[in-house]
Amino acid sequence: MSDRAPLVRVAADETAPLIVALFNSFVVDYAARSAVGGTDLSYFIVKQLPILHPARFQDDMGWGCTYADFIVPRVLELTYTSSELQDFAEHLGYEDQPFPWSEGRRFRLRCEIDAALFRLYGMDHDDVDYIMETFPIVKRDDERGFGEFRTKRVVLEIYDQMMGVDTTGNAYPDILTRSPEISL
Repeated sequence: MSDRAPLVRVAADETAPLIVALFNSFVVDYAARSAVGGTDLSYFIVKQLPILHPARFQDDMGWGCTYADFIVPRVLELTYTSSELQDFAEHLGYEDQPFPWSEGRRFRLRCEIDAALFRLYGMDHDDVDYIMETFPIVKRDDERGFGEFRTKRVVLEIYDQMMGVDTTGNAYPDILTRSPEISL
């Protein structure tokens, strides 16, 4: 086995979408960049990343929805955009056509996953704000394209909304039931 480009194996197939979410999240990216001196992500570093045990995803988000129930459909929609991934979609219980590509909706889904994972990792608003500021390329690209650090703003808005929902017990407004085109 090489120490470069490690292959991540999951113990159970149902954890695969959760691992996809984690390895594409800001919180794990932040931890990885804190541990890596360069651009190589060795097996040794991957083993040290703060990857949550799959049982943690069964925690209730505060409105009768587990983290797994919230994250998995979003990972499915973000990944199943081509019939080449039909087996993955069917494994997750989805037997319809691939999802249409909608930049606005995909952005929102990614932000929702990140906000949920920040909550699951126990981050508070200031932690999320700080971690988001450690992504200068995302910030620069957002400021060029949108005149603001849009990703940070939307992740924090969703995070705050989720935290507010957690205190009121009301359900988080689910965009999965809305039209693929959403406005931000």
